[in-house]
Amino acid sequence: MVFSNLTVHEYNEVLDLLENNRELLDGPIKHHASENSIGILAYAKNAFSSRIIEDRFKSDDTVIVINHDKLPIEPEHESKKNDKLDNKPDFSLLHLEFPEIEEVVRIYEAGERKYGRDTWESLEDGENRYWSALCRHHNAHMRGEILDPEDGCYHIAKVIWNAIAMAHSYFINNPRPQDK
Repeated sequence: MVFSNLTVHEYNEVLDLLENNRELLDGPIKHHASENSIGILAYAKNAFSSRIIEDRFKSDDTVIVINHDKLPIEPEHESKKNDKLDNKPDFSLLHLEFPEIEEVVRIYEAGERKYGRDTWESLEDGENRYWSALCRHHNAHMRGEILDPEDGCYHIAKVIWNAIAMAHSYFINNPRPQDK
């Protein structure tokens, strides 16, 4: 989020708001000053956090809020490390606290108890075998069988787990062309 064209009073108000809502922000608050204006750059943790902050300023026409994704980076302020420009995956998009992720972790635990830790990674013909298991668990789920009687795990979570295992098997045997 960019707050620009601020008066000194507005600058102090915005800064106070951001400091008092630091839990909504991702990273440090950056300041910008030129001969004509002062401003603040801050990254919200997510769209919801951004809306909370922006809503506080809707009634003030003098404060301009710009989506940071559309903000051009000035060379003199450009960071040497930029994950977006380096095309690195943004793992903050994967919400580990979601219940479906927890259920998939339970599949890893059940597999560890039954077969040993990480033995799934080296399964011979893994791509085809995980595809078959994915289909079996999907069919059981579609028939209305919610939990696998063998270990009490959700069939739908096993569909997700088998898709991950199948993809792992594929990627091990077929690296990205630029990685070869």
